[in-house]
Amino acid sequence: MNLLGARGVAVIAAALQPSSSLRTLNAECCDSGAGGAAALADALRRGWRASDLRLDQDRSIGDGGVLALAAALEQLGDLCTLATLSLADCALTAAGALALVRAATAAHSLRYLNCIHNHPIKAPDEPALIAACGPQPHFFLCLGR
Repeated sequence: MNLLGARGVAVIAAALQPSSSLRTLNAECCDSGAGGAAALADALRRGWRASDLRLDQDRSIGDGGVLALAAALEQLGDLCTLATLSLADCALTAAGALALVRAATAAHSLRYLNCIHNHPIKAPDEPALIAACGPQPHFFLCLGR
């Protein structure tokens, strides 16, 4: 486990600008928490042109961090450059995942949304998540346990 923590992730996020050449950030197992995820969401809003963001195996993110990322995706819409967002084993609930899926429909660059191993999401929640993707989703939603 990398104990970068929310503060360390926030420092990295503050450095990410529209002119940054960094397009892929793998911050798995960093204990970034909701605060770290919110800092990365702010970097996206400021124009960081990320294509791949992986925050897997960080149960401290939870719905608080996911809602911050969802709000950024929804706000950016077609300006979003993110193609992959991976939040496997981040303690998302069905409500957080639903907000994320709904926001992802606005971010047309998104092609892969990974929400596996989020045990609060149960099989009965999956039809609502799939329905929220719309009739012709532009992204692959990965669910499962």
